[in-house]
Amino acid sequence: MMENDLYTLCDFPKTMSIWSYFQSYYLTDFSITTCQIWFKHHALSKTRSLFLVICWEIWRNINDEIFQNNKKDNWASVNSIFSYHSSMIKALARDENCLVLR
Repeated sequence: MMENDLYTLCDFPKTMSIWSYFQSYYLTDFSITTCQIWFKHHALSKTRSLFLVICWEIWRNINDEIFQNNKKDNWASVNSIFSYHSSMIKALARDENCLVLR
C-alpha cells in the first residue's frame, strides 16, 4: 500500500470517526509512520475479519463519494460494517480454521 492509501484508511477525518466507534478493538492513536505497522498488525490479528470489513467499508465509501457523489452517513457505515461482518461470520462459521470475531 502507498502512504496515501494508508492516510485514507487511517488519518482521513471522515474515517477517524468510524475507527473511533471501534476503538475498543483497534487503537486509533497513530501517525502515518506507524500506520503501516498498525495495518499489518490488525490484518493478522484474531479480529482481522472485523478489521478488514471496516477497511473495505471505508474504502468503498470514499470511492462512492468521489466517483458517484454518493455520501454515506457514518452511522450508516457502522451499521453496514456490523451487517457485513455478521454475514461473514455466518458464511465462514463452518470453517473452524477461520478466525472471526464472534
